[in-house]
Amino acid sequence: MSFDFEILSALDDVDRGLARAHRRFKNATGLSAPQRERVGMARAALEALKAENKVGARDLKRLEGEAKAKQEEINKAKGALNSVKNNTEYQVLLKTIASREEDLAELETGILEAFEAQDERDGREKGCKERLATQQKDLDLATARVKKEQGEAQQQIDELTAARELASGKVDPQHLRLYETLLNKLGDAALAEVREEICQGCYMKVRPDQISKVRGRKELVTCFTCGRILVARG
Repeated sequence: MSFDFEILSALDDVDRGLARAHRRFKNATGLSAPQRERVGMARAALEALKAENKVGARDLKRLEGEAKAKQEEINKAKGALNSVKNNTEYQVLLKTIASREEDLAELETGILEAFEAQDERDGREKGCKERLATQQKDLDLATARVKKEQGEAQQQIDELTAARELASGKVDPQHLRLYETLLNKLGDAALAEVREEICQGCYMKVRPDQISKVRGRKELVTCFTCGRILVARG
């Protein structure tokens, strides 16, 4: 099957360039992956702190409510001291007041600790917000690099797509059908160079009779193993 080596080889060069450009476009998103992950982790940490703060605020409110109730019980018991009828009732009230005051002291200690914990969480939340802001700036810069990289890759794709239309138009229709079938099937390239009697597509040995035909560049020869169109460059 006679074919023009230079024309088909030119199409192969364009398609290889197109494949590289598409990979470049696809891989560009990886340029911002580390920054995106760090931002996600910082946001998750911040949300966890906010949730922790809500629980802490509820606990503090509960402690303050219990302390207020204890203080009211103490005030009520102290007020009742003036109306007791005997010493026994008086002593009972004193014990009740002492017990409630112990409870109140414990609650006030808990309230103080809750305020200290709240201050500590507020500090961590502030630090987390600052880290998130810094990491978001890094992500914005990385996103801009992705956009630039994809823009350049897309420009290459557009230029190579136009070049491919011109190159494919010069290929014999029968050869082009075979070429396109192989390219769609194999995914990477339809042509493979023969180097030191080895097909560089599948790295299997090429028969001597095939090699002489390939070197002659007058007959289209395909690899018996992978099916690629064999060429000899140089």
